[in-house]
Amino acid sequence: MKNAYIFHGWQGNSQENWFPWLKDKLEKLNIKTTIPDFPDSDQPKLEKWLKTLENYDFNQETILIGHSLGAALIIRFLEKNKVKIASAYLVAVFDNDLNIPQLKNSGFFSPAFDWQKIKNQAENFYILNSNNDSGIKPEYGLRIAQNLGIKTEILSEFGHFNNFSEFPYLLNLIKKNET
Repeated sequence: MKNAYIFHGWQGNSQENWFPWLKDKLEKLNIKTTIPDFPDSDQPKLEKWLKTLENYDFNQETILIGHSLGAALIIRFLEKNKVKIASAYLVAVFDNDLNIPQLKNSGFFSPAFDWQKIKNQAENFYILNSNNDSGIKPEYGLRIAQNLGIKTEILSEFGHFNNFSEFPYLLNLIKKNET
């Protein structure tokens, strides 16, 4: 049975943005969905966030959906674990600390990513970045896509994908690829 996990980002939580809405929609498609809350989201530490994931089961039927730092978490999780998953949806993804002090010391971006290992851990990757995200440049998503050997699309006028409670575009992408 397909299952999904939605990972929030820096300063985030499981009840914000479109996460509860997407969980509800995926469960109506018989995809068991979990949205973990990660500790100390204001001062994130990769090791603490990875430790949280030890409480969950991931397998070849798993869909991972990450927003912002949650997308970077997916990349590190795939790099550090031997489990292979079905798909990773990386929303507002970035591959560097953005010169933000809390992210510089988080462990998410250093050492460099092992892209070869990462791309072998998921059957499919999908990247969604926006042309008007005030903090995440579209080039970051394009660079990650290039490292993963996939194509990506830069969406118009979605900002940081955090100012809306529903995200039909992502739901339709998941339906098209996972059901």
